[in-house]
Amino acid sequence: MNQFLIPCPNLNHSQIVDTYCLNQACSEMRFSCAKCIFDRKSCHTDHFEDVQSISHFRDFYAEVQKDCDILITQLDRIYAQITQQFNRLIENLREKYQVPFEKLKVLTPIQINQVVNQMVKFKVQSKTLFHQIKESFVSFNVLLEKCQFNMQIQELNYVLKKKEVNGPFSMSLMKENSLKDTELYALALNKTCSIMIAGYATGTIKVFDFKFGQFKLVQVLDQHRLWINSLLFMKSSDCFISGSNDQSIIVWQQQRNSLWQIYQKLEGHSGAISCLELSRNEDFLISGSADCSIKFWEKRISWDCYFTLNGHSGSVQGLSLNSEQNQLISCAYEDKKIIVSQQKGKVWIKIQNVSVEYWGLRLCFVKENQFAFQPYCKDHLLIFQFNFKTKQFDNTKKVDVKSSKQCNSQFPQKWVTSKQILISKNGNFVNLIKLDENGDFYCDQSIDFRTASIYGTVSEEGEYMITWDQKSLEIQVRQYKIENK
Repeated sequence: MNQFLIPCPNLNHSQIVDTYCLNQACSEMRFSCAKCIFDRKSCHTDHFEDVQSISHFRDFYAEVQKDCDILITQLDRIYAQITQQFNRLIENLREKYQVPFEKLKVLTPIQINQVVNQMVKFKVQSKTLFHQIKESFVSFNVLLEKCQFNMQIQELNYVLKKKEVNGPFSMSLMKENSLKDTELYALALNKTCSIMIAGYATGTIKVFDFKFGQFKLVQVLDQHRLWINSLLFMKSSDCFISGSNDQSIIVWQQQRNSLWQIYQKLEGHSGAISCLELSRNEDFLISGSADCSIKFWEKRISWDCYFTLNGHSGSVQGLSLNSEQNQLISCAYEDKKIIVSQQKGKVWIKIQNVSVEYWGLRLCFVKENQFAFQPYCKDHLLIFQFNFKTKQFDNTKKVDVKSSKQCNSQFPQKWVTSKQILISKNGNFVNLIKLDENGDFYCDQSIDFRTASIYGTVSEEGEYMITWDQKSLEIQVRQYKIENK
């Protein structure tokens, strides 16, 4: 009666699954049949002790639900305590500082003096009290968001929508929305896809309203002296960041009149800023430079550099943080290695130099223990998987992709979790690589721009891909569409 019957995810096997995996870092299919293990000798081999009989699955499921009930009860109790404390604080404030003015008439001069003393102190302390509570709330909110991410709520939403995700799709060109424009090297969209910014060869940045795939120019910024290589938006504040060949990084902030101005200029690199990466909580920024170094900037009252990482022999071109935000991978121009760095307090330590046969310009994490790397102008993309036995990343998969003889930098790789798609430029092509239910990658669509000078960005959820290329001399918008079978 407790037997859990489910067909093997591999439709070619036509068997009922008899095992499931409980390893937290496993990236393979959790359920498998005997034929899976026979056909794929590497199936769960590095954590086979975590593979359980399917007969125990119902007990495991009930145990998780029980743990969830306990956690919900504990959270309810904490929520009630916090609410009680807030209500008590508000009531005390009302009793002390919202006394009707008429009541002063019945007090003695000494009592009135005491009331005024309290009010004078409160005038100063009220602002401090509010800021302390607000800062604590912001920190608490960040912690909650991290908990939600770690519990993989996004992953759960993906599973619930998997029929849509796993269907055929395309990035379709919205021809009527194309915009002729001069040479640019960087593009970015904000979280709501309502603002687009473009960084030009002249060093200027243009800000566009972006609605329904159409552009409207609203502002031109000209604080950089040389061309823009990298742009990115913050998600929790009205700010964006630009990196330029003039060796500077600028943090821009939107004002009440919706116009943008400099918030802070960051200097410290001795070479062009080639790439930027921002932590999920937006409390630290990472910059890669032509000076072969990687700098880490921390947000306190202002942005300050707190650590510099060296080790590459060429201009740093690719940066990517894992989902835990404590591990960084990087690649550089004509440098046949990928550096894996781990955070230890305020220090980042190199824990592995992954040797590669061909250097590359692009890489990004796909999962917590898996990343993709595009060798320069090669007809394949490499997938690296963390090996828990050796504690090293190994190349485990090679994915066929389109390529050409030349390729430019910029246009970083983008993994879209909600759609399980990797967008990766390679020469004249932008390859759209899909991850299927069996954990296999395949190139689903390749867009040929007939030039290696392609620069672009992809929206957070993959709804839009915006590019400029030297062949069309246009900013072009492509929209994600599900194809009807």
